[in-house]
Amino acid sequence: MKMKIIVACVSLIAITPAHADLWGCEVLLCLSNPAGPTAVAQCKPPIHRLWRHLARGHAFPSCKMAKGPNGASYAKRGFSYYDPCPAGTRALVSGEAAARAAAARTIGARSVYTADRAVYFGIGSGDGYMPNDRGGGLPPKICVGNKLGATTISSDARSSYQVSIYDRIVTLPPQRSPRVIDVYIDDAFYQRVRW
Repeated sequence: MKMKIIVACVSLIAITPAHADLWGCEVLLCLSNPAGPTAVAQCKPPIHRLWRHLARGHAFPSCKMAKGPNGASYAKRGFSYYDPCPAGTRALVSGEAAARAAAARTIGARSVYTADRAVYFGIGSGDGYMPNDRGGGLPPKICVGNKLGATTISSDARSSYQVSIYDRIVTLPPQRSPRVIDVYIDDAFYQRVRW
């Protein structure tokens, strides 16, 4: 349903005169296009104007018409080398160790999971990480699904650590540009655009 609304609104840009007070609304509509903010020819001028505007340090334009009965739709600038975790996952807490479930066996009324050999370490949301913070570059962001259990892994005879076992693990590499615009529709996060 949102896609139909977005396409209809972007089509409206083509027939609406480009008044200064509508620019923020044009920008919001173009940023909400899942195909990209400049995928529609009519969006190229307002988006290119936005990039120049933001590069000069100006505030993000607003759209007063983007408030409705279900909430407000808006966009806001941010700074992060990492994308949000995919639906159904969350960022692994900084310092926590995780492994993907490899196999399950039933013991009585419960399931016991074994962990895959690969162990991942969380960095949290990744916000605030900078390339110079780590000698080898930025680490991947780890997103996890449902926690199924935990196990202890021994690295040598004297040390061991706890590893949580998850049904799903997604690794997100850092992106080249940390400049982001998060788009919200009806007060819910919709998508992230990098510039």
